[in-house]
Amino acid sequence: MSRVSRTLSVEVVTAPEAIAASPPVSGAAAPSLALLRLRPPSCHLVVRDVGAPAEPRARASLWWDSSPTLDGRRTGRIGHYAAADDHAAAALLDAALATLRAHGAAVAVGPMDGSTWFGYRFVTDRRGALATPPPPFVLEPDQPDDWPRQWRAHGFAPLAHYTSTVVDDLAPRASWLETVRARLAAAGITLRTLDAAHFDTELDRIHRVATESFAHAFL
Repeated sequence: MSRVSRTLSVEVVTAPEAIAASPPVSGAAAPSLALLRLRPPSCHLVVRDVGAPAEPRARASLWWDSSPTLDGRRTGRIGHYAAADDHAAAALLDAALATLRAHGAAVAVGPMDGSTWFGYRFVTDRRGALATPPPPFVLEPDQPDDWPRQWRAHGFAPLAHYTSTVVDDLAPRASWLETVRARLAAAGITLRTLDAAHFDTELDRIHRVATESFAHAFL
């Protein structure tokens, strides 16, 4: 099944194995099979040139099952996004919105790979107050600057903002950190270094803390 938009076709893929085996789009590899099995998408869309179907021009996964609500409206999520050019991006986002709407979503949210437990958000300001952009933060998302512009051009607007900061000198913040330490101690929370000799057990404990901490997280 496919829809045709001018010289492009939009293919619907559902098998995780087929999604993971897809060629890269604009240098962005397809999501791994392990990640797809952890949070399987409801479907996956691939945009191809009609005259050159072997090379995908854009792709995205969609989720509409068990969707959280936003201001009382059911959400659909768009993730695993990649687009080689604006034309392919427009065809992809058109198809994504139509598909989510057909499955009962009232608002589309993205980029979000199923939930905030997985990859989400675009980097929109790489420099901040710095003269030159720093290297990407470890474990933080990164993407071509064209991608958020493509979403804005399609009517999307920022829903939430996040910041990451480099602190080279912690000394000026020492009093602030002591205030935080006192507040944690009053709540019965202690801080210590990771016990590398019991790494798996430590990860289980961290997971329990993270699950509790994010139980009421945004989406």
